[in-house]
Amino acid sequence: MLDVVTAFESKLHQSGDRFQSKISVPKQVLVDHYPEGEEATNLLVGLEFPVIAKPLFANGSAESHEMCLIFSPKGLRSLLADTDSPILLQQFVNHGGVVFKGYSIGKHVQCVKRRSLPDVSEGQTRPHQRL
Repeated sequence: MLDVVTAFESKLHQSGDRFQSKISVPKQVLVDHYPEGEEATNLLVGLEFPVIAKPLFANGSAESHEMCLIFSPKGLRSLLADTDSPILLQQFVNHGGVVFKGYSIGKHVQCVKRRSLPDVSEGQTRPHQRL
């Protein structure tokens, strides 16, 4: 899904279209262990805290919808020590507490506005917080 949005954003920039898209995909990385040394430098480059940790597998279970907001490397280390499955880390972007979800079946497309996480201030420094 995120690849489609990235491709759309790229096409807008390549076409020189005057439309200035506010659609973007936050930086994301897949991890299954806490990276150390050079591996951490390569894997986490450009990823700034806070980040959202999302389960990789969406199997319909309650656990597949659990997310965690991570505020520091210490929080990431703690979370990864408590999990045995890969997680997706995604840069948290303040977004006014609103997300738009798009659903598509065949030619039918529907967009729904939903409440989301509140914006994060610079003063919030907890290691991690389950959502």
